[in-house]
Amino acid sequence: MESGHSGYTVGIARENTQAPGVGSTPEAHSTPGAGRFAPSPSGDFHLGNLRTYTLAWLFARSTGRRMLYRIEDIDQQRSHDSAALDQMEDLASFGMDWDGEPIKQSDRFPLYDDALHWLAEHGWVYECYCSRKDIREASRAPHVAPGMYPGTCRNLTDEQRHEQRAKLAEQGRKPAIRFNAHAAYEAVADNDPTANGSHTTPGLWTIHEDFATSGQQSESAPPSESTPSSVPNTYSGPVDDIVLHRGDGNWAYNLAVVVDDLTMGVDQITRGDDLLSSAPAQNFLATALHPWATHASATTSATPAVHPTRWRYNHVPLVVTKQEMKGHENTNRQLKRLAKRDGAVTVRELGHDTAWAWVAQSLGHSEYASAPELLQVIDLEAMSHEPVVWTPPQ
Repeated sequence: MESGHSGYTVGIARENTQAPGVGSTPEAHSTPGAGRFAPSPSGDFHLGNLRTYTLAWLFARSTGRRMLYRIEDIDQQRSHDSAALDQMEDLASFGMDWDGEPIKQSDRFPLYDDALHWLAEHGWVYECYCSRKDIREASRAPHVAPGMYPGTCRNLTDEQRHEQRAKLAEQGRKPAIRFNAHAAYEAVADNDPTANGSHTTPGLWTIHEDFATSGQQSESAPPSESTPSSVPNTYSGPVDDIVLHRGDGNWAYNLAVVVDDLTMGVDQITRGDDLLSSAPAQNFLATALHPWATHASATTSATPAVHPTRWRYNHVPLVVTKQEMKGHENTNRQLKRLAKRDGAVTVRELGHDTAWAWVAQSLGHSEYASAPELLQVIDLEAMSHEPVVWTPPQ
């Protein structure tokens, strides 16, 4: 794929749209792999989105990586081509570029299907018949870690599966497909020497986390296994039987992003720190799928899939607002994640100049008017790890 682009040729177009700045040439990249923008085109960026994507661009460019663009329109009911175009225009207006043409998840469903079939051939998937209520009630058991699937459908007999399918059919429902992480874990641990350092504790998986934590353990890890890592810049959490294909017929986010990152040659993922606890399980799925991704038919990038145990993560602070709580001191418990319902918080509501000025100020460099200018001066390692509070103008 050639670097740069002459327009938005991703199956959507806007009359008289000018192309964003051309990405750097492949020769300019000193580091294999890539970072990525991965917005969902459900509406305008708010300040939290803009700050996170600015950091994603800065982390990628400051480490000599390519920057790729993926439109995460897997939820087609909430996705809009006009929003995708607005988002690209907004990032370009702040000087952020990317390499190659943007891709759309909605064009990649056959790739997800191929990956799912590969997992099935290895015996690493199973049908799940649970409702959300079933999972919520089963998760209350003392032996189940918070947020983890309790394994209700993992080891059902063929007869039990037949009965459960019939019950769902009577309700007009179909089963979801889950990753059998427990079956895959043993195979990957035994057969993939590259993954040796990622599974030092049975049932846990370790990722390289370069920002959010240093030697900390996932909160979702069982207490008996929750010991801090002795290796700096790592983060460990339990593997999980995550959903790959939903019962409503839609592809699950967990499979789509893993397949996309693998086949696009991504090796640096920058996103909000609310997603940190899910990263080990997603990285383990990526590791299990790596042999599939290295097959020539799965490769969609000029750069081969980077082994997931070498991926680098940056989970950055969220933008939050203060909640009014009578009778309580001003503590972090009063902070909530910024959302569009908090008033005029989107780039287009505030205006590009105001939105960028706030983002630049939140990064400690209010005097710089674009991302390329910021790139020349910012020290990402010195950036605060605390949530960033948005206070509406009075």
